[in-house]
Amino acid sequence: MEINLSPVGRYSTVKIMKHLIKIAYDGSGFTGYQKGNGSRSVEDCIIRSLAESGIICSIRSAGRTDRGVSAISNCIEVVSDASAGAITGILGSRYDDLFPVAHAYVEDNFNVRHCDTKWYRYIVDGKVDIPVLEKVLKKFQGTHDFRNFCRRDERNTVRTIDSIEVLSLNGQVAVDFHGQSFVWQQIRTIMGYALEIAKTGGINQDPFSGNERYGKPAPPENLILMDVVYHNVEFRKFRSPSMLKRIDRLLTRAMRRQFLMSNILQLVEK
Repeated sequence: MEINLSPVGRYSTVKIMKHLIKIAYDGSGFTGYQKGNGSRSVEDCIIRSLAESGIICSIRSAGRTDRGVSAISNCIEVVSDASAGAITGILGSRYDDLFPVAHAYVEDNFNVRHCDTKWYRYIVDGKVDIPVLEKVLKKFQGTHDFRNFCRRDERNTVRTIDSIEVLSLNGQVAVDFHGQSFVWQQIRTIMGYALEIAKTGGINQDPFSGNERYGKPAPPENLILMDVVYHNVEFRKFRSPSMLKRIDRLLTRAMRRQFLMSNILQLVEK
């Protein structure tokens, strides 16, 4: 593989490798995903933290999530002369809202954007009639032109959603989307439309019959990229004692805040 990675970083090895790294992040703390998108995008943070440690690389991402959207398992393709251990070690030590979770070595011709499927989950706020929501969302399964249910750019708006499933998880409603690729704001716009129809009626109408774009996408904070699947790639989990301690500390802090807020809510509702 030929790539200009000079100057060579202090973690350099003899061979330039292509790494596939799964990352998790809390989207609320970033200004977007794509590099150049604000002062603290996910890609900019990754590139900057590696460069500051002497690792020069090129990266590509499987999914460029909207601003505010989080991920449990997005994937980045990193071409570098550094080892996977050096890369994940640096990423795992720098941030309280971005974590490497697994890695794999892939061939030179591997393309991170050619995944087998992506799995997104949307968490619904408040109460909703699940059977009605299911009926509306099932209309979006299969292959359609989603030009009225996305924010358009240069990409083709004809996409295939393999499955949409409405779940009840610990008393909260969640919606899972599976498909190989999605366009900008597609899932959020579908959810905005489906939640409105589920509450206001019109359940039998064809969502693809109109000519106007539906302009009320659901909030990004409720959307999570759960996984990007490559059937022929074997990942190894990244485990760092210091990163695990940090996650545990953050979780304890979040649980403490949840306890505080729930008790305040109970008090003001009495």
